[in-house]
Amino acid sequence: MRLVGPFHRMTGFLFFWGGLALLMVMTVVITIDAGGRYVFNAPMQGAQDIVGVSLLTLFLITLPHSFFGDYQIRMDLFYARMPEWGRKVADWIGAAGALVLAGILASQGWENISLFYHNGAATLNVKIPYWPFNVVMFATGVLLFVSVLFCMATGARAGDKGSH
Repeated sequence: MRLVGPFHRMTGFLFFWGGLALLMVMTVVITIDAGGRYVFNAPMQGAQDIVGVSLLTLFLITLPHSFFGDYQIRMDLFYARMPEWGRKVADWIGAAGALVLAGILASQGWENISLFYHNGAATLNVKIPYWPFNVVMFATGVLLFVSVLFCMATGARAGDKGSH
C-alpha cells in the first residue's frame, strides 16, 4: 500500500490548488459580470458559461480527495451515536455508493468524449467545448474509484484524515 500516500498527495494537490484556482476564476468572472451589469448596464458576455463549467470542474476535481478526508457533509448527529458495527455498515454502504458514482462518472465521461468532440457540443454563449469536461469527468471517476478502494483496503473511515 505504498501508493496510498502519493495518491492522496496528488488528489490533495488537485483539491487545494485546483479548487483555489477555479474559485478565483469564478470570483473574478462574477465580480466583473455583476459590476458590468449594475454599473454599466452591460453584463459580461459568457459569464454564465464560464462560471457553469468552472463550478462543474470544481465539483469534479475536489471529489476524490474529499470523500474520506472529512471534507464532506456527514450525519454526525447519527454517526456518533451508532455502535461501532453500525458505523462500519454505514461506511461500507457509503463506499458502495461512491463506487457506483465513480463508475457512472467514468463511464459517462468516457462515452461522451468522442461524441461531444465530433459533434462540436459547446456552451451556448461563448462556445466552450464540452469534451474537455468529459475528460475531467472520466479522470475524476477513475480517481474517486481508486480513492475509495484505497480507503476500503486500509480500513480508513469517513473523517479519519490521518489514517490513509
